[in-house]
Amino acid sequence: MFVFGLFLMILSNSIVNACEPLSSQKNTSIILSNLREAMRNASIGVYVIFPDDEHASEYTQDYDKRRDWITGFRGSAGIAVVSLTKAALWTDSRYYTQAEEQLDCENWILMRDGLADVPSLINWLVSEANQTAFVRLSSSVR
Repeated sequence: MFVFGLFLMILSNSIVNACEPLSSQKNTSIILSNLREAMRNASIGVYVIFPDDEHASEYTQDYDKRRDWITGFRGSAGIAVVSLTKAALWTDSRYYTQAEEQLDCENWILMRDGLADVPSLINWLVSEANQTAFVRLSSSVR
């Protein structure tokens, strides 16, 4: 019985910790912790980070790359969402491999937009927002 219990414990740990961090991934633990603390202090439950700047330009200056800084992902297409308990990035098939290499897999969920088993950004956002009363978009905060 002990061996069976040990086997289940090892199996569950390997399933939960299926992420093997790469040297190319930026550790975002402290950034997310600080962001979530600021979110709680401001009564914000969900924070959306777009890849473009306040002028909706796809080609942004380094100081406007909020999504890149928070996630470590540097692709031009992708929207990040941080809730008080989860962080996820949606990107399309052009960037799946790049996101796997750059996104901090210990803190972020890669949402491969367009795949059947992946929730849409809106559905996931609504689900997370239902757990809180506040939503704020990053481009409107300065």
